[in-house]
Order: sequence, then C-alpha cells, then structure tokens
Amino acid sequence: MDALSGHEAIKRGLVRPNALNLLMKLSLMVDFEMHSVKEAAGHLTSVMANASEIAYQYGLWANEDPDKEAAYHKEDKSSHASISPLTLWNAEIKNWHHLRDDREHDHRNEWEEVILQYEQLVDSLSEFHLQLKSLRNGLDMKQLNHPFLSSAVLPLKVDEFRELDKVGDLVSGDVNARLGRLAKLLDPYALGSLAYDLKMQKNSGLKLTNDQAGEYYDRFWEQWKQFHLEQGWFDLEGVSSYYHLARAGGHYSGAPKAVRH
Repeated sequence: MDALSGHEAIKRGLVRPNALNLLMKLSLMVDFEMHSVKEAAGHLTSVMANASEIAYQYGLWANEDPDKEAAYHKEDKSSHASISPLTLWNAEIKNWHHLRDDREHDHRNEWEEVILQYEQLVDSLSEFHLQLKSLRNGLDMKQLNHPFLSSAVLPLKVDEFRELDKVGDLVSGDVNARLGRLAKLLDPYALGSLAYDLKMQKNSGLKLTNDQAGEYYDRFWEQWKQFHLEQGWFDLEGVSSYYHLARAGGHYSGAPKAVRH
C-alpha cells in the first residue's frame, strides 16, 4: 500500500475520492497484529472480501456480472454525469486545478501559515498516538507524559488554527470538524474526555489493565485514524491537498467558531 499511496496519479488528483477512501480503508485492514492463526485467517478473509468488492465495483475483472455493471451505469443527473460511477477518474480535477491556481495567486501567504500550524497540530497528535500505542503495549502509566494531559493545549491550538486569516475559505469543513472532535476528546478539564480519564487514571496510581489500555487507545484511534491515513497518502501542497485539507467546495466568509476559550 505504501507504493500505491505515493503514486503520481494521486499527487495529481486524478483518482476519484471514493476510490481512494476504499483503498485507504483496505490499507488499515492490511496493517494488523496477528495473535493467532485463527484470528489471522479470519482477518485475511475480510481483507480479500473487501479487495474483491473494490475490483468488482470498478470493473477490474474481465468477467464482471453485466447486470451489476448496468446498474452502476444507470442515468446520472449530476453535474459530472459524463463520468461513469465505475471509473477511477476524478470528475473534480479541473475544478481542483482552478482552485489551486487561485490559491497560489491570491492566498499564498495565508495557505503557508495554514500548513505550518496544521503540521504542528498533526505532529503533536502523532506523538500522542505513539505514546498511547506504547501504553497499550505495556508502557507503565507513570511514563505517560504529554502536554495534552496537563493543560488544554490542543483545544487552544485548534482555536488558534481556526482563527487564522482565510481559514474558513481555504480549509475543508470536514478537517475543521474532525479537529474539533479531537480537541474535545483531549481537553483534560472536560469530565468524561479521554484526556481527563487518562489524567485521573495516572493520578490514582492504580495499575492499568490491558483492557483499559486498549480502550483508551481505541477511543483516540477512532478520531485520529483518518488524519493518520492522510499523512501517508496526500500532500499539503498541490492538487492532492484537495483530497483532505484544502476546501474544494464553494467559498464562504468567516471562520468556524472556536472550540473553547
């Protein structure tokens, strides 16, 4: 999957987002820890089933069922009706190039600041992810040491990011929403948040069970995994930024409300 994620077609924005979403989900399934032969066999069966569905949906098999293919080709009244639902071609490619050119010409400085602060956010979250992964794998709770657990660093940083000039026009609403969910999850002052629970667990001095460590990790991973995938698949510059960080829809005025103050 690493070779596929770095393919030139993705960097140029040529592959339709739906197809990439399926491949990214499949890449998560391929990267798994084997605890028994039975578990591995069951997991690999699921992987093959998903891979087969992708091949079937996009007509990658010569003997594809003609009835299902016809269903995929039924009338499409969208603005990109000429693009078959079976093809991997990205119907938005011309619009993405136009948006990229406008951004380079009119908002170069603002976009560079967006990238700088976004990279800092993602780096901090990546570090936190590694610590939780170590905790799940047996790290002593006392060794868990991250700024997210001692103060509301992430909510404040997300607020700062959302208040950047033109961020509402340039950044995907989906990314803003996902950052907001992570900020709430890692607010150590919010009762019931992951950061609050981790801080209380650490302060209690009680031994962490394997199940508890796994639960903490899963709570974070559920909100983090899409960012984790995007790090390896897409660039922050160029056309491929419209797969994730850059706003590809109509522009609007005003940045979203801050997470907290």
